[in-house]
Amino acid sequence: MRARILVGGLAIALVAAAGCSSSEPQPKRTAKSPEASSTPAAVRIGAKTKVAGLTANYHGTKNVSGARTARVELEDFYFTPTVLRGRPGQRMTLIVENESQTPHTFTTSDEQLDVQLQPGGIARLAIRFPRSGNMSFFSTGHERQGMAGGLTVSGPIAKKAPTPRATSR
Repeated sequence: MRARILVGGLAIALVAAAGCSSSEPQPKRTAKSPEASSTPAAVRIGAKTKVAGLTANYHGTKNVSGARTARVELEDFYFTPTVLRGRPGQRMTLIVENESQTPHTFTTSDEQLDVQLQPGGIARLAIRFPRSGNMSFFSTGHERQGMAGGLTVSGPIAKKAPTPRATSR
């Protein structure tokens, strides 16, 4: 008797689960869609991809054009979001929070920022997007593990960030 009830309950659960699944096709991104150009092509969350010349553990892209603030979370060996898309020369405040159990830095390739955050630490950082192309950011010492991301305003996000130029005074 118990076996029949168990088998009957299992059959009902399977029918209910099958009814909840969607058979509708999901829209595909194409190279012509605006979203596709701002996101590394065919990249799943957690996959490794090139971002501003560095290999990054990809955890999303966020369009922050026109925003005054944006939030970036530092996790164990990735940034969320990994890519921020803005306007050329845009200035904004990044609220950066280290949600991991490891100290990390938020360092930009142009040397605007190099800030260390302890686990649980939060920093408000003034940043400026590049005038063109991409600029990388990373955690010093953890970039080899894929802890990198980028600020982008134009072109393919994989393209290497410009080399900082020495300034004369």
